[in-house]
Amino acid sequence: MKATNLLVIALLAALMCGALTATAAGKGNKKGGNKKGGNKPEPEEVAPATDDPFEGLQPFIQNVDQLLRLNRTDKAIASFANEAPGRMILLRGQFATQRAAAPPTEHPRFDAGLATCDAISSSLDERKKFVAQLEAAKAVGTSNKLRTRKEAKKTADAFNEAARNRWTQRSIELRQQIQAAYARIATAGTP
Repeated sequence: MKATNLLVIALLAALMCGALTATAAGKGNKKGGNKKGGNKPEPEEVAPATDDPFEGLQPFIQNVDQLLRLNRTDKAIASFANEAPGRMILLRGQFATQRAAAPPTEHPRFDAGLATCDAISSSLDERKKFVAQLEAAKAVGTSNKLRTRKEAKKTADAFNEAARNRWTQRSIELRQQIQAAYARIATAGTP
């Protein structure tokens, strides 16, 4: 039963990898481009695909602060962050598949890789929910017609500042959790 589940995960990962590649390849083929008639250059790829899941985790660890940032201004990081949930699924599938084929002495290392994928995925989900809550609060705050615009703006600014400060603290905790999970890979030994 476990081998069947791993095979299904591997197949799903392969299908998703093909879908991500097809999506990325199709981006440059849109007609129109920018106002001058040419296509906009694609942002430089932050994390090229790899068959080694341990190597595949490195760009996520190196860019963890940018991934958790509320405002992503760098186009390459924004593109990388948008693809991150799908890539995490692929990496998790690779770890699970390779763990099944690895000797038991290497299982702790793969388990640490799986835990790192889970920590990154849950952190990205939490960030996404937080951004949605900020947007919802902004919409509710501006729709109240009983307040003056000045009062509404002052309240919204105070709320946003407090919320951003909470996220800054939370992102530090999430980064530490991700880095601790990733560090367990090294302490579990090398193949």
